[in-house]
Amino acid sequence: MELLKTNGFRVIGMKEYSDFVLKGGKVPDNAVLITFDDGYESFYKLAYPVLKEYGYPATAFLIVRSIDERIGVPKMTWDQMREMQKDGMTFYSHTYDSHAYADVNERGKSKPALTARKYLINKKRQETKEEARQRIIDDLKKAEERLKEELGNADSILCFPYGAYNDTVMEALKSLDIQISFTIEKGVNSRSDAKGFRINAAKVGMDPETTIGQLKKIKAYTG
Repeated sequence: MELLKTNGFRVIGMKEYSDFVLKGGKVPDNAVLITFDDGYESFYKLAYPVLKEYGYPATAFLIVRSIDERIGVPKMTWDQMREMQKDGMTFYSHTYDSHAYADVNERGKSKPALTARKYLINKKRQETKEEARQRIIDDLKKAEERLKEELGNADSILCFPYGAYNDTVMEALKSLDIQISFTIEKGVNSRSDAKGFRINAAKVGMDPETTIGQLKKIKAYTG
């Protein structure tokens, strides 16, 4: 976080980013949007105090069911997120319950659930395209409803689990008016990138200087 500051990067929030992409808004040169995935409690305990110290906003993408039902690795609570909102943290969808791999045939071949046509064991067949589409819509809709109920979200934004998406997923986003999404593809974003790129700063063994070096190598957007 210190290196972002000393190397001339300007941290922006999701509202600035969405206005830039959707409404022709301005962002500063060398703008950086900080994002975290999954909704782990470590965001609250470790990252949030540092972000608050620097006055940086950030976004966490939540696997919403795991927040509701306290599943797996310890997750943040809704109360913790409401506290963080006061300091510029925002929280959006990483799906309700589609951050997993799903079997697509009887032999156990699997694909990311959001893009898969699941194998239905009880029916001994794969989902139809329409069944898969409706499942995806239902999942994403439930995530948006819970985010609105708990955090008052007015905007719908999605980060694809594993970066996986296809035409069916994009059609589902359109039907739910989710206009901004994020992949795990590496790159810098322009106004035309409603399906945004990201740069992974969390690989094992990667030090802060290496991360900053990656940012410097990518041509910054000027606008």
